[in-house]
Amino acid sequence: MEYGVRLIVDGVLHEAEIKNSLEEILDSMAVRHNEAVAFYERGASYAPAFGMCATVVALVNMLTKMDFTDPDAVNALSTNMATAMITTLYGSVFANIIFLPIAGRLKLLHKREIFNKTLICTGILAIMQGKNVTFIREFLYEQLNKENRRNMSTRSGGLD
Repeated sequence: MEYGVRLIVDGVLHEAEIKNSLEEILDSMAVRHNEAVAFYERGASYAPAFGMCATVVALVNMLTKMDFTDPDAVNALSTNMATAMITTLYGSVFANIIFLPIAGRLKLLHKREIFNKTLICTGILAIMQGKNVTFIREFLYEQLNKENRRNMSTRSGGLD
């Protein structure tokens, strides 16, 4: 917001140039956010595969030590089988309880931030166009959902 207001006050750029500048900032922010989301989504897709690879390694280890005449080998068999099963679980846990929820949360935060900054850009451009302050406030207020309106009205004496 500070950047946009500074552009208006300095009078360096025309409205279209300011709009393009603000849109470029939003686009670069979206790219950064999408890279972070993609990291966690890739982690979610790779985790089960790594869990299965570890399962295969544990099963191969189990099969190479299989000797039913040796009591210690029978005990090792159950230990290796447990390791094989738990590694599959770890892959699923990492994907579904860690990576995917983080990616989902980042997407939600991104949507909120884009909405807020787009609203700010709309307000800045309306100021530059010389629109009435009351009109700008009412227009921006109408863009908010009920929860945001309620939060705004409790903080600032609001419009409701």
